Amino acid sequence: MKLTKQAMGWSLESGKPAEAEWNERFSDYMRPPIRLAALIEQRVIFVFTHDP
Repeated sequence: MKLTKQAMGWSLESGKPAEAEWNERFSDYMRPPIRLAALIEQRVIFVFTHDP
């Protein structure tokens, strides 16, 4: 979740889309940050991978 918060902060500061990459096994932990990014209309790209 720390990576997601950093990506949202970068996006807020720069106005450019940021990217956050996360392992698919932990996707349940990403639900609240993704919802928050959607609510405040942040341009963050969330990438889920299946690689270990």
